[in-house]
Amino acid sequence: MSSLPGNQLCTKGVGSVVEWPRVSDHLFGPHPPVYDYAIPITGTALVIIAGILVPHLWNLWSAKPAQQQRVWQTRTVAAVPLVIALFKFLALVAPHVWKLLFLLIACFEVLAFWSFLKLILGFVGSSDNDILEVLQRAAPTRMWTSPPLGCFFRACVTPRLPEQQDLLAIRVLVWQFIVLAPATAAAEMSGSMPESVHLALGRIEVASLLLAMYGLFAMMAMTYDVLEHYRCYSKFWMIKGTFIANTAIFRIARRFMQHDVLTGNTCYAKDTLAGAWAGVLTVVICLPLSVLCRYAFTSQDFEGYGLLQEEAEPKQK
Repeated sequence: MSSLPGNQLCTKGVGSVVEWPRVSDHLFGPHPPVYDYAIPITGTALVIIAGILVPHLWNLWSAKPAQQQRVWQTRTVAAVPLVIALFKFLALVAPHVWKLLFLLIACFEVLAFWSFLKLILGFVGSSDNDILEVLQRAAPTRMWTSPPLGCFFRACVTPRLPEQQDLLAIRVLVWQFIVLAPATAAAEMSGSMPESVHLALGRIEVASLLLAMYGLFAMMAMTYDVLEHYRCYSKFWMIKGTFIANTAIFRIARRFMQHDVLTGNTCYAKDTLAGAWAGVLTVVICLPLSVLCRYAFTSQDFEGYGLLQEEAEPKQK
Protein backbone atom coordinates (compact mmCIF):
# COMPACT_ATOMS: atom_id res chain seq x y z
CA MET A 1 0.00 0.00 0.00
CA SER A 2 1.33 3.44 -0.90
CA SER A 3 0.31 6.80 0.38
CA LEU A 4 1.65 10.01 -1.07
CA PRO A 5 0.93 13.05 1.11
CA GLY A 6 -0.07 16.10 -0.88
CA ASN A 7 -0.65 14.15 -4.12
CA GLN A 8 -4.07 13.57 -5.65
CA LEU A 9 -3.89 9.88 -6.47
CA CYS A 10 -7.56 9.25 -7.20
CA THR A 11 -9.50 10.39 -10.25
CA LYS A 12 -11.90 13.20 -9.43
CA GLY A 13 -15.34 14.03 -10.77
CA VAL A 14 -18.71 12.31 -10.92
CA GLY A 15 -17.50 9.69 -13.41
CA SER A 16 -14.68 8.61 -11.12
CA VAL A 17 -17.08 6.34 -9.24
CA VAL A 18 -16.41 3.60 -11.81
CA GLU A 19 -12.81 3.44 -10.58
CA TRP A 20 -13.68 3.26 -6.89
CA PRO A 21 -13.30 -0.06 -5.03
CA ARG A 22 -16.13 -2.55 -5.52
CA VAL A 23 -17.54 -4.54 -2.62
CA SER A 24 -15.76 -7.84 -3.34
CA ASP A 25 -12.42 -6.19 -4.12
CA HIS A 26 -12.77 -3.96 -1.10
CA LEU A 27 -13.69 -6.68 1.40
CA PHE A 28 -11.41 -9.46 0.19
CA GLY A 29 -8.59 -7.51 -1.41
CA PRO A 30 -6.09 -5.00 -0.03
CA HIS A 31 -7.62 -1.96 1.64
CA PRO A 32 -6.57 0.77 4.09
CA PRO A 33 -6.09 -0.44 7.69
CA VAL A 34 -9.00 1.62 9.01
CA TYR A 35 -11.45 -0.85 7.47
CA ASP A 36 -9.90 -3.81 9.32
CA TYR A 37 -11.45 -2.65 12.57
CA ALA A 38 -14.08 -0.17 11.35
CA ILE A 39 -16.18 -2.85 9.64
CA PRO A 40 -16.29 -5.37 12.54
CA ILE A 41 -16.80 -2.65 15.17
CA THR A 42 -19.55 -0.98 13.18
CA GLY A 43 -21.16 -4.30 12.29
CA THR A 44 -21.21 -5.40 15.92
CA ALA A 45 -22.61 -2.05 17.03
CA LEU A 46 -25.28 -2.23 14.32
CA VAL A 47 -26.39 -5.67 15.53
CA ILE A 48 -26.65 -4.37 19.11
CA ILE A 49 -28.57 -1.29 17.99
CA ALA A 50 -30.91 -3.48 15.97
CA GLY A 51 -31.42 -5.74 18.98
CA ILE A 52 -32.33 -2.71 21.08
CA LEU A 53 -34.56 -0.90 18.60
CA VAL A 54 -36.11 -3.43 16.22
CA PRO A 55 -38.43 -4.99 18.86
CA HIS A 56 -39.31 -1.52 20.10
CA LEU A 57 -40.00 -0.24 16.59
CA TRP A 58 -42.06 -3.35 15.89
CA ASN A 59 -44.23 -2.58 18.90
CA LEU A 60 -44.68 0.96 17.63
CA TRP A 61 -45.50 -0.31 14.15
CA SER A 62 -47.98 -2.89 15.45
CA ALA A 63 -49.95 -0.30 17.41
CA LYS A 64 -53.29 0.66 15.84
CA PRO A 65 -54.07 4.16 17.09
CA ALA A 66 -56.63 6.43 15.53
CA GLN A 67 -54.23 9.25 14.70
CA GLN A 68 -52.10 7.81 11.92
CA GLN A 69 -50.14 10.99 11.20
CA ARG A 70 -48.66 11.08 14.69
CA VAL A 71 -47.85 7.38 14.43
CA TRP A 72 -45.90 7.95 11.22
CA GLN A 73 -44.03 10.88 12.76
CA THR A 74 -43.16 8.92 15.91
CA ARG A 75 -41.93 5.90 14.01
CA THR A 76 -39.81 8.04 11.67
CA VAL A 77 -38.02 9.85 14.48
CA ALA A 78 -37.66 6.75 16.66
CA ALA A 79 -35.87 4.95 13.82
CA VAL A 80 -33.12 7.60 13.55
CA PRO A 81 -30.26 5.75 15.35
CA LEU A 82 -30.94 2.49 13.51
CA VAL A 83 -31.22 4.10 10.07
CA ILE A 84 -28.08 6.20 10.52
CA ALA A 85 -26.11 3.20 11.80
CA LEU A 86 -27.30 1.05 8.89
CA PHE A 87 -26.29 3.60 6.25
CA LYS A 88 -22.91 4.15 7.91
CA PHE A 89 -22.25 0.42 7.88
CA LEU A 90 -23.23 0.16 4.22
CA ALA A 91 -20.83 3.01 3.41
CA LEU A 92 -18.03 1.01 5.02
CA VAL A 93 -18.69 -2.21 3.11
CA ALA A 94 -19.52 -0.48 -0.20
CA PRO A 95 -17.27 2.59 -0.41
CA HIS A 96 -17.97 3.10 -4.12
CA VAL A 97 -21.48 4.32 -3.24
CA TRP A 98 -20.68 6.16 -0.02
CA LYS A 99 -21.56 9.57 -1.46
CA LEU A 100 -24.98 8.32 -2.54
CA LEU A 101 -25.50 6.86 0.93
CA PHE A 102 -24.53 10.17 2.51
CA LEU A 103 -27.07 11.92 0.29
CA LEU A 104 -29.74 9.46 1.43
CA ILE A 105 -28.75 10.12 5.05
CA ALA A 106 -29.17 13.86 4.44
CA CYS A 107 -32.63 13.26 2.97
CA PHE A 108 -33.58 11.11 5.95
CA GLU A 109 -32.26 13.76 8.35
CA VAL A 110 -34.56 16.43 6.94
CA LEU A 111 -37.50 14.03 7.03
CA ALA A 112 -36.77 13.27 10.69
CA PHE A 113 -36.35 16.95 11.56
CA TRP A 114 -39.68 17.89 10.01
CA SER A 115 -41.39 14.88 11.60
CA PHE A 116 -40.02 15.84 15.01
CA LEU A 117 -41.25 19.42 14.62
CA LYS A 118 -44.73 18.25 13.61
CA LEU A 119 -44.77 15.64 16.36
CA ILE A 120 -43.99 18.04 19.21
CA LEU A 121 -46.38 20.72 18.00
CA GLY A 122 -49.00 18.02 17.41
CA PHE A 123 -48.81 17.07 21.08
CA VAL A 124 -49.95 20.62 21.88
CA GLY A 125 -52.64 21.10 19.26
CA SER A 126 -53.80 20.23 15.77
CA SER A 127 -53.62 23.81 14.43
CA ASP A 128 -51.65 26.97 15.11
CA ASN A 129 -54.64 28.53 16.84
CA ASP A 130 -54.96 25.55 19.18
CA ILE A 131 -51.21 25.53 19.83
CA LEU A 132 -51.14 29.22 20.72
CA GLU A 133 -54.24 28.92 22.89
CA VAL A 134 -52.57 26.21 24.97
CA LEU A 135 -49.15 27.87 25.11
CA GLN A 136 -50.56 31.23 26.16
CA ARG A 137 -51.92 29.61 29.31
CA ALA A 138 -48.40 28.65 30.37
CA ALA A 139 -45.81 30.88 31.98
CA PRO A 140 -43.95 33.37 29.75
CA THR A 141 -40.58 32.14 28.51
CA ARG A 142 -37.37 33.41 26.95
CA MET A 143 -37.74 30.95 24.09
CA TRP A 144 -35.25 32.68 21.78
CA THR A 145 -32.48 32.73 24.38
CA SER A 146 -31.96 29.01 23.83
CA PRO A 147 -28.66 27.45 22.76
CA PRO A 148 -26.67 27.36 20.59
CA LEU A 149 -27.17 31.01 19.59
CA GLY A 150 -29.54 32.77 21.96
CA CYS A 151 -27.98 31.97 25.32
CA PHE A 152 -25.50 34.84 24.92
CA PHE A 153 -28.16 37.53 25.29
CA ARG A 154 -30.47 35.83 27.79
CA ALA A 155 -30.15 38.64 30.34
CA CYS A 156 -31.36 41.17 27.77
CA VAL A 157 -34.63 39.40 26.92
CA THR A 158 -37.90 39.72 28.81
CA PRO A 159 -40.03 36.56 29.17
CA ARG A 160 -43.15 36.61 27.02
CA LEU A 161 -45.86 34.36 25.63
CA PRO A 162 -45.47 32.73 22.20
CA GLU A 163 -47.05 34.36 19.16
CA GLN A 164 -47.85 33.30 15.62
CA GLN A 165 -44.58 34.83 14.39
CA ASP A 166 -42.63 32.52 16.70
CA LEU A 167 -44.17 29.42 15.16
CA LEU A 168 -43.41 30.80 11.70
CA ALA A 169 -39.79 31.55 12.64
CA ILE A 170 -39.30 28.03 13.97
CA ARG A 171 -40.66 26.53 10.77
CA VAL A 172 -38.40 28.77 8.66
CA LEU A 173 -35.34 27.71 10.65
CA VAL A 174 -36.19 24.05 10.11
CA TRP A 175 -37.13 24.53 6.46
CA GLN A 176 -33.82 26.14 5.57
CA PHE A 177 -32.12 22.96 6.80
CA ILE A 178 -34.58 20.83 4.84
CA VAL A 179 -33.48 22.65 1.69
CA LEU A 180 -29.76 23.10 2.36
CA ALA A 181 -28.80 19.71 3.82
CA PRO A 182 -29.68 17.61 0.75
CA ALA A 183 -28.45 20.39 -1.55
CA THR A 184 -24.98 20.46 0.01
CA ALA A 185 -24.82 16.66 0.07
CA ALA A 186 -25.76 16.54 -3.62
CA ALA A 187 -23.21 19.24 -4.49
CA GLU A 188 -20.46 17.33 -2.73
CA MET A 189 -21.11 14.27 -4.86
CA SER A 190 -18.96 16.02 -7.43
CA GLY A 191 -15.36 15.43 -6.49
CA SER A 192 -14.05 17.91 -9.04
CA MET A 193 -14.77 21.04 -7.00
CA PRO A 194 -11.87 22.97 -5.45
CA GLU A 195 -11.07 22.30 -1.83
CA SER A 196 -12.21 25.81 -0.91
CA VAL A 197 -15.69 25.02 -2.24
CA HIS A 198 -15.84 21.80 -0.21
CA LEU A 199 -14.87 23.74 2.90
CA ALA A 200 -17.52 26.37 2.17
CA LEU A 201 -20.18 23.69 1.69
CA GLY A 202 -19.17 22.12 4.98
CA ARG A 203 -19.51 25.43 6.79
CA ILE A 204 -22.91 26.01 5.19
CA GLU A 205 -24.09 22.57 6.29
CA VAL A 206 -22.91 23.07 9.87
CA ALA A 207 -24.40 26.58 10.07
CA SER A 208 -27.69 25.30 8.66
CA LEU A 209 -27.78 22.49 11.23
CA LEU A 210 -27.08 24.93 14.07
CA LEU A 211 -29.91 27.20 12.92
CA ALA A 212 -32.30 24.26 12.74
CA MET A 213 -31.23 23.16 16.21
CA TYR A 214 -31.78 26.71 17.44
CA GLY A 215 -35.33 26.62 16.13
CA LEU A 216 -36.00 23.27 17.79
CA PHE A 217 -34.49 24.48 21.07
CA ALA A 218 -36.83 27.48 20.96
CA MET A 219 -39.78 25.17 20.33
CA MET A 220 -38.75 22.97 23.26
CA ALA A 221 -38.49 26.01 25.53
CA MET A 222 -41.95 27.28 24.63
CA THR A 223 -43.61 23.87 25.07
CA TYR A 224 -41.71 22.63 28.13
CA ASP A 225 -44.35 23.49 30.74
CA VAL A 226 -47.24 21.89 28.86
CA LEU A 227 -45.48 18.75 27.58
CA GLU A 228 -43.49 17.51 30.57
CA HIS A 229 -45.07 14.04 30.53
CA TYR A 230 -44.22 13.44 26.84
CA ARG A 231 -40.45 13.11 27.48
CA CYS A 232 -39.84 15.67 24.75
CA TYR A 233 -36.32 16.57 25.83
CA SER A 234 -35.29 12.92 25.72
CA LYS A 235 -36.66 12.74 22.19
CA PHE A 236 -34.85 15.93 21.28
CA TRP A 237 -31.47 14.90 22.70
CA MET A 238 -31.69 11.60 20.86
CA ILE A 239 -32.23 13.20 17.47
CA LYS A 240 -29.85 16.06 18.23
CA GLY A 241 -27.04 13.78 19.37
CA THR A 242 -27.36 11.52 16.34
CA PHE A 243 -27.38 14.25 13.72
CA ILE A 244 -24.71 16.44 15.29
CA ALA A 245 -22.45 13.41 15.60
CA ASN A 246 -23.17 12.45 12.00
CA THR A 247 -22.30 15.91 10.67
CA ALA A 248 -19.56 17.10 13.00
CA ILE A 249 -17.48 13.92 13.08
CA PHE A 250 -17.34 13.69 9.28
CA ARG A 251 -16.35 17.35 8.93
CA ILE A 252 -13.62 16.98 11.55
CA ALA A 253 -12.34 13.76 9.99
CA ARG A 254 -12.24 15.39 6.58
CA ARG A 255 -10.06 18.21 7.89
CA PHE A 256 -7.52 15.74 9.24
CA MET A 257 -7.50 13.45 6.20
CA GLN A 258 -4.95 15.08 3.90
CA HIS A 259 -4.29 12.59 1.10
CA ASP A 260 -5.62 9.70 -0.91
CA VAL A 261 -4.46 6.12 -0.38
CA LEU A 262 -3.53 3.70 -3.16
CA THR A 263 -3.78 -0.02 -2.40
CA GLY A 264 -2.65 -2.11 -5.33
CA ASN A 265 -4.73 -0.90 -8.27
CA THR A 266 -7.47 0.53 -6.06
CA CYS A 267 -7.57 4.13 -4.92
CA TYR A 268 -9.34 5.37 -1.80
CA ALA A 269 -10.02 9.11 -1.87
CA LYS A 270 -9.45 11.10 1.30
CA ASP A 271 -13.18 11.84 1.53
CA THR A 272 -13.90 8.11 1.45
CA LEU A 273 -11.44 7.50 4.27
CA ALA A 274 -12.89 10.40 6.26
CA GLY A 275 -16.30 8.82 5.83
CA ALA A 276 -14.92 5.52 7.16
CA TRP A 277 -13.51 7.13 10.29
CA ALA A 278 -16.67 9.15 10.81
CA GLY A 279 -18.86 6.10 10.22
CA VAL A 280 -17.40 3.95 12.96
CA LEU A 281 -17.44 6.76 15.53
CA THR A 282 -21.00 7.79 14.66
CA VAL A 283 -22.33 4.24 14.95
CA VAL A 284 -20.65 3.80 18.34
CA ILE A 285 -22.32 7.02 19.52
CA CYS A 286 -25.66 5.66 18.27
CA LEU A 287 -25.43 2.82 20.81
CA PRO A 288 -26.35 4.86 23.92
CA LEU A 289 -28.70 6.99 21.84
CA SER A 290 -30.65 3.86 20.87
CA VAL A 291 -31.16 3.11 24.57
CA LEU A 292 -32.37 6.67 25.06
CA CYS A 293 -34.70 6.18 22.11
CA ARG A 294 -36.44 3.24 23.80
CA TYR A 295 -37.11 5.42 26.82
CA ALA A 296 -38.15 8.51 24.87
CA PHE A 297 -40.68 6.96 22.46
CA THR A 298 -43.58 4.88 23.70
CA SER A 299 -47.04 3.96 22.49
CA GLN A 300 -48.40 6.62 24.85
CA ASP A 301 -47.20 9.17 22.30
CA PHE A 302 -50.05 8.02 20.06
CA GLU A 303 -52.76 8.96 22.52
CA GLY A 304 -54.83 12.11 22.18
CA TYR A 305 -55.23 14.70 19.47
CA GLY A 306 -53.63 17.65 21.27
CA LEU A 307 -53.98 19.13 24.72
CA LEU A 308 -56.90 21.36 23.77
CA GLN A 309 -58.94 18.44 22.42
CA GLU A 310 -58.05 16.31 25.44
CA GLU A 311 -59.40 19.03 27.73
CA ALA A 312 -62.61 19.21 25.73
CA GLU A 313 -63.35 15.47 25.80
CA PRO A 314 -64.32 15.23 29.51
CA LYS A 315 -66.66 18.20 29.09
CA GLN A 316 -68.39 16.52 26.16
CA LYS A 317 -68.87 13.35 28.18
